[in-house]
Amino acid sequence: MLQELNIPTGFIALIKECVTTATYTLNLNEDSFGWFKGQRGLRKGDPLSPLLFTICMEYLTILLAYTTSTMKFRFYPLCKSMKLSSLMFADDLLLFSKGDVDSIMILLRTFSTFSQALGLQMSRGKSNVYFNGVYSEVRREIVQVSGCIEGKLPFKYLGVPIKPSKLSIKDCQPLIDKVLDRIRQLGTKKLSYAGRLVLIKAVYRTLHSYWASIFIIPKAVLLKIEASAAELSGMEGLRTEWENYNPPQDASWTWKKVCKLKKEFQPAYHQNKWAMVPGKEYTIKKGYRWLRQNSQDVSCLDSSCCICAQEEESPRHLFFQSAIWQRVLQRIQEWTGVTMSDANTQNWWQHKRFTRLENGILNSILNAAMYYIWKQRNASRHEGVIISPGRCVVMIQGDIRNRIRQQLQGTMSRKDKHWIEKIMQ
Repeated sequence: MLQELNIPTGFIALIKECVTTATYTLNLNEDSFGWFKGQRGLRKGDPLSPLLFTICMEYLTILLAYTTSTMKFRFYPLCKSMKLSSLMFADDLLLFSKGDVDSIMILLRTFSTFSQALGLQMSRGKSNVYFNGVYSEVRREIVQVSGCIEGKLPFKYLGVPIKPSKLSIKDCQPLIDKVLDRIRQLGTKKLSYAGRLVLIKAVYRTLHSYWASIFIIPKAVLLKIEASAAELSGMEGLRTEWENYNPPQDASWTWKKVCKLKKEFQPAYHQNKWAMVPGKEYTIKKGYRWLRQNSQDVSCLDSSCCICAQEEESPRHLFFQSAIWQRVLQRIQEWTGVTMSDANTQNWWQHKRFTRLENGILNSILNAAMYYIWKQRNASRHEGVIISPGRCVVMIQGDIRNRIRQQLQGTMSRKDKHWIEKIMQ
């Protein structure tokens, strides 16, 4: 195996010497007794063991890649686009396939070949097979041919639950319990409010970030953790203190302004509820509208377009009728090779039949064009800086090409492939 991976002969000889000449001693009552040679090479816990195991698993990965691509193997639906058939961590191995006997037999034959070559055997008593949407007759047949125990979903792997669907609140209960247990152990009630807040954030970030890097955690779970953490740490009294708080005389002007705004807002938001519209949730937009309900609108002194200075500025004029939009659109047509029959409407991409891929990319180009024209408008209005249409198109092309490189996967038709090559030039 090492020779097939083109590892130098001298390095292979050093590894072989470590495996074949390992000796051990026993420590009893702080004294060492005897030296004896190991009969099976490296023992569990040896620093060299995981590295050699990884090299052995590389052989299994190569076998699986070959058998799943050449035989009538059917991938698990969620793994088909990635052609994923296995995941490994330490001495744990997960194999994925469609729930049919033929695919399972291919995996078993591949693992049998691997076992015969390297001597690593599957512990069938500790191995489980999990099903999702498979008929009971097929399940029994697969369990019989594999010799494994049928398990139930979800199961834990690396401390997190594994299931084919989204996590529910019940599945995330271990995460909630871990966060709350950690807060209880730290004894946050002896700290100040600021210290409690820092401590809760540290615990929440370390435990939650691991799960969030793998799954999309339901919003209800996050809210439950926050509410329970505030109750355990005594933070629930902080809201009452804030409602009755008054800034000191030597406070900064900014802080006094914030506290003044808090007093103005109290009639609208009372006892953690949006009092202005019962039964409706509070939003920043609703709060802003309520605060300015008695204020007068201030009209802009100059309502003309800051780019062309010819017509009154409006979203329709800026994005679909202005001179800069026409020039940017013309260069986009030259770049993409797509001719727009009506450049003055937002639905210009619907005037021609496109493939799904083309339609998605053209929509992204339109959004990017509107974004950079809006940036040019702001730069011209507030900073007096003018960006040329050519520069806008260059930035649009850069964003679209980066998006294509990051997200474009799988096979595509010859027409789409030819068009993508033109876009990426």
